[in-house]
Amino acid sequence: MKKIITLLTIFLLFIATASAESRDAVALDTTQIETLTGAKGEFDPESNVFKVSMPQIYLKVCTAGLNLTPALGLTSWASFNSSDEV
Repeated sequence: MKKIITLLTIFLLFIATASAESRDAVALDTTQIETLTGAKGEFDPESNVFKVSMPQIYLKVCTAGLNLTPALGLTSWASFNSSDEV
């Protein structure tokens, strides 16, 4: 019984430590992300994600006689989330 209590205590301490560390996550450097990607981004505070989108303006796509523009889905995007892991 003593072994189970010891293991349970260690588990609870681990969970508490992980929870405290997740609250102290490293902030995103959105300026550096925009500089490196060459694209403006948007931060979503609810999900703690910074997303940059890049229209693929060099593509010339035509289907059924209709020219598709980047606004019709010809974009690439990347999202970034903060983490204290290297």
